Amino acid sequence: MTLAMIARGFTGEVRLLRPPRWRRLDWLVVTAAALAAVALVAADRGLA
Repeated sequence: MTLAMIARGFTGEVRLLRPPRWRRLDWLVVTAAALAAVALVAADRGLA
């Protein structure tokens, strides 16, 4: 498989069309996941 990728010109460098940017929804999902993790740990330890 590696030789096939090299034959097609793959050099190992990933090129993106534009740099990824964090949107509001991205921040919301990350914040919600962090809060859920904290809540689960607190509930497991009997703090909530």
